[in-house]
Amino acid sequence: ADKALVAILRESNDSLSLLSAWSLLQIHGANQRSAEILLPELVMGLTLPLPQSRQLAAEALEQLGPLAKSATKNLQQASNDSNEQVRAAATKALTSVGK
Repeated sequence: ADKALVAILRESNDSLSLLSAWSLLQIHGANQRSAEILLPELVMGLTLPLPQSRQLAAEALEQLGPLAKSATKNLQQASNDSNEQVRAAATKALTSVGK
């Protein structure tokens, strides 16, 4: 499963890349290696058109906790999202990363 998810992670379809990043995080948990590989995709996910995608990205960044500190600026922007669920998830993630 890992090889397939990593291949999808590098796809040009942003939604699939985000789902792959989320899946890999669920499988491997929050650790330095996961953060290094997944952070770019999760940060990109905060800008996707669908609010559900942006919410999923924020929730995954919350799972990474302090390992996602480099995403603080992106999460601060997402905390002003037009969607209430995205704002809530981003705000919760900011607390988790230790803004």
